[in-house]
Amino acid sequence: MCESMRLAPLVKEVRATAVLAALEAAQVGVRDVIQDAVRREGALDAFESAKDREVQELRERSEARVKTIKEEIERFLREKNTEIEGLKQAAEAAGQAFAQLQARKHREEERLYEVVAHFVEGADNPITTAASTRAANPAKPRE
Repeated sequence: MCESMRLAPLVKEVRATAVLAALEAAQVGVRDVIQDAVRREGALDAFESAKDREVQELRERSEARVKTIKEEIERFLREKNTEIEGLKQAAEAAGQAFAQLQARKHREEERLYEVVAHFVEGADNPITTAASTRAANPAKPRE
């Protein structure tokens, strides 16, 4: 009533008098209006408290989930970094094994070259080494 278009422009005392007159006509006591206002305020406070608890619970759940996700990400990264390191080590070991194989092959080629050199002359040696190239023609035996 206090906010109605007819009463709103009036001064506070005039509005209060008009409202009291309307309450008396409706046989409603001022004490009942005040108690109703107190109950409404209590309901608003309770609603606000309930919503505050909901927000706090949501924040706590969200923070817990964020923590869990971060832990999952860190665990995933550790696992993948471990896997990457293992792959790097495996590749390095394979490279070293291949280098050792090449060294053994080179030594064996040198040995074979020296053996065959007893039977063929210089460039006619069919065995290739780092120091020689494969002859285009088949080897000619020494006479």
